[in-house]
Amino acid sequence: MGHEGGDRRKMRWTDGEMAWVVARYLHGYTQRAIADELDITAPVINVQVRKFCELWAREPLELVYDSARRAVARRALDRFLWVGGTLSEPTNVAERNTPSAHRPIPYFDERYGKARYEHVWLLRAEGLLLSEIGDRVGVSRERARQMIMKYGRTMTWAMRRTRWRMVA
Repeated sequence: MGHEGGDRRKMRWTDGEMAWVVARYLHGYTQRAIADELDITAPVINVQVRKFCELWAREPLELVYDSARRAVARRALDRFLWVGGTLSEPTNVAERNTPSAHRPIPYFDERYGKARYEHVWLLRAEGLLLSEIGDRVGVSRERARQMIMKYGRTMTWAMRRTRWRMVA
């Protein structure tokens, strides 16, 4: 019936559990209220609603809000129930969503890295010396220079692309 998690990965939510969360959401519960009920954070609920909708409605929820978001969730839940899916209340969710020392948080390193590069670049724009930036961020002077150059290339590319779109 779909994308059941199984024992292979403890972290994985079953489709029935995600459907239960979506059903609560459609009954008027806020994502915060559902999260409090399950003793987890609201972003976890947001991710599960988004995954379920992308999986069963085949519509991304990236820029969909309010009534349109509920309509997509309704279509996803209807499709899930139509193929014989059953709702099951999530159990032991707090344990599954606690980050483990052995399992990195998905995308955390990538997002942290980008923010760090931007921070170094902004410190340089404020006029700090490379050695001061290195001391503040915890890297060598040379590494600070490399980070500034790399982020500078990214910004140059983005600015060039933006200017091109504005002219076109």
